[in-house]
Amino acid sequence: MKTNDYKLINIKKENISELAAVFTDVFTNEPWNYTWLSGENVRRYLGDLAATPKFLGFAYKSGNPAAGACFGIVNDYFSAPAYEIKEIYVARKTQRAGVGSAMLKLIEAELSKIGISAVTLFTQRKIPAYDFYIKNGYRVSDDAVYFSKML
Repeated sequence: MKTNDYKLINIKKENISELAAVFTDVFTNEPWNYTWLSGENVRRYLGDLAATPKFLGFAYKSGNPAAGACFGIVNDYFSAPAYEIKEIYVARKTQRAGVGSAMLKLIEAELSKIGISAVTLFTQRKIPAYDFYIKNGYRVSDDAVYFSKML
């Protein structure tokens, strides 16, 4: 199936279970191998993201299940709103086929149409997603630092 067979739809509450199943399949396998994921906590997690004020999410579909999804939040930021990607993923069977780049390009076009001037996200350097973002024109910020502390 070609990427032009897919369409971008806004995520709604009724999409969460389908998108949670794809999320679980992606992140319980290579390269992530997350073992803490279960269907119920993923549905809750994605449902909580979708219930966040100023949530804006997209599913990339050509039938079921979705080929990918993006969950994010619109933040008012200085002179123009910015979009913070919280989760973005592509189904394993459609990875490395241009689906992720095509989906991201459509998302960016939709965001631009509604006046969003920047996209931000957090990822790790040692996973394939890092190179994906670099390939798609994203740059590591020289100013921002992500801190964490385990309690």
